[in-house]
Formats: sequence, structure tokens, C-alpha cells
Amino acid sequence: MLTSFGYASNDGIVVEPGIMSTRDYRDGALKVRYVRFLINVKNTNGARWQLIVRDADLRPVESITSAAVPPNGSLWTRRIYTEGMVTFHFTSSDPNSRLEIPTTVVMPEDSKRPYYSIQTQPAKFMDLYKEASSEKRIAGDHIGMLSAIWGSASWCCSAVAVTEDLVLTNWHCGGNEKILGNESGVWSQAICDRTIIDFSWDQDGTDREFACMEVVDMDPAADFALLRVAPIHRLDTLRPAKLRSQGPGVGEELRLIHHPACRPKNVTDGCRVGAVNVRSWRGALSSDFQYPCDSENGSSGAPLLDKNDQVVGIHHLGFEKMEDGTCDRLNKGVALPAILGAMKPTIADRIRKNNPLR
Repeated sequence: MLTSFGYASNDGIVVEPGIMSTRDYRDGALKVRYVRFLINVKNTNGARWQLIVRDADLRPVESITSAAVPPNGSLWTRRIYTEGMVTFHFTSSDPNSRLEIPTTVVMPEDSKRPYYSIQTQPAKFMDLYKEASSEKRIAGDHIGMLSAIWGSASWCCSAVAVTEDLVLTNWHCGGNEKILGNESGVWSQAICDRTIIDFSWDQDGTDREFACMEVVDMDPAADFALLRVAPIHRLDTLRPAKLRSQGPGVGEELRLIHHPACRPKNVTDGCRVGAVNVRSWRGALSSDFQYPCDSENGSSGAPLLDKNDQVVGIHHLGFEKMEDGTCDRLNKGVALPAILGAMKPTIADRIRKNNPLR
């Protein structure tokens, strides 16, 4: 299951030289946190141009120029914190220049249709930057919130940096049959092009966002996808998490740093491992391990860390119904050695070279 997070509006906006405003994004039932736009460069004919994005008070939020986007290229704007109008101020050396905005993503304060894989109410999610120790906060550098869109659907997962430009998440975070129409479209290049990983989703007003450039490797059975990413707006690089060569052991206590229900970074402690080497979700691998740790849709793809903040696996499943109709009340992760073993050897070797396993 994927937690719906906001919505995508396919308005098909055409921006001509001059000043134009969008519609009002306020919704009485939905507290909007921010909006962002996908800018397509079309019909600029090699002209020099500048697009200034302004908020509801006409303050400049972002400036995009022809030097930043190649002809026929595209670029996501940064977060625009407004519940009202957004204004595009477009100037060009060619008065016939046009930009297209095929997609607008509206992000709310909270997700929709949460699932809740929790042991007790309230959930034992701890706000990483308000309640956790400094050591845990620093460990959160490696984890980002992945958000993707397709048509009018928008959803979120978690992801972890494993090299300076490679991010690991779940295969099922690339969409599902209900959204895409068929399974073959999961993590297609089209989905990658519409995916952003935000490593500062932490209730601040800044962004540290990376765009998916290509899907380097993936495997449905092991439920992983490895994405090559690049910073969207400035020179930036990821600080990869430490990886462990061994999977988790029975009784080992782990922690989960994640984005439950698309919330800012949270940590769940006390994830004591139960069974290991459990058959995976598709029965193809004995790669899963179980734990009674609170999670939520949006937690998928998040790393499970040992006491030394080394990644031992990634979370991918919540509670499931058993054959007798009862709920197992267990969450499941895929062990990191199984993920690396399912990767193409050259790619796994690159990860090991860039991030020696401990």
C-alpha cells in the first residue's frame, strides 16, 4: 500500500513573456504546506530568458534562467510556501518564447489514507530533531523522503543514501498496478523523472532535494530499487550511511529512521528482531526479518540501523493478515546482504568500494 501525499494537478499551464498568476491553491479542508511546479522548456528558439517565481505577496522565491535548463529540458521548482496564488514573471529575448508547466504538485501538512502498523496508540514515533539525541539526529542525514507523482496521484516513501549519488529504497515505491495500470511501469524512467528525494524534510523552511536521474538497478523479489540522483538547485552531495556486511540477528535491537505517513523525520527505537531468514513478500527469497517496531506507510524504504548506526536492512512491509484471519502485528525488513546479493555484481561492487561494509 502507498500512502497518498498531496495531489498532482495537470493544469497544462503555458507561460508567455509577461506576468501571469496561477489559481489559488487554498483548500478549506486541506492545509497546504507548499506547491511546486515542473517546468518544461519548449519553443524558446535559443533565446536568453529568465523566469522569476513569486509567492502570493509577489516576493521572488526562485529565479530560473536559460543557462540552467537545456533546450527541451525540464526542471522542478523548489518548494513554494504559499496557500494562495503563485505568479510567474517571464522575460525573454524572443517574444515568441514559451514555457510549459504540465504538472503542479500540491503538498499538504498531513498525508491521506494512513494505514498504521503500530502496536499501541499513540504510535511510538519520536520527532528526530525535537526529541531525539544528537547522535540520532546526525544519523538522520542519510535518510530522505521520496515523493513521486503519476497522473493525479502522489505518494511518498523513505530512502537512504548508500553512496554520494546512489539512493536505496523499495521497488514498490515506484508505483503500483492501481496507479500505473500494470506492474511493468514500476520504476520506469517516466516515474524516475517525477521523483524527488528530500533529505531535509524536517519542518524547516529550506530544501535539500535530489532528483532521480535513472534507476540503476531494481528487483521486485528483494523489493529494492537503486536510484542515481543529482541535486536540483545547488552544488550538494550526499553523505552515505554506513553499511553492515551482516544482516540482523535474533534479539538484536534496531532503530528505524523514517517518514511515517509522510511526516518529517521520525525515529522509532526498540525494534527488537524476532525471526530472521523469513520468506520474502513474493516467496522468492529467504531475505526478510521481523520486528514489532511502529511504522506507517511512508516508512517503506527506510533503513534499519544497529547500535553503531550501520544499515542492516530496509523496512518494506507492515502488518499482514495470516491464514487464520488474525493480524500478525509484525513489521518486516529486507536484509542488506540479500539486497546486495540480488544486485548486478558490478553495481554491488561499486557500493562496496565506495562504502566499505563493516
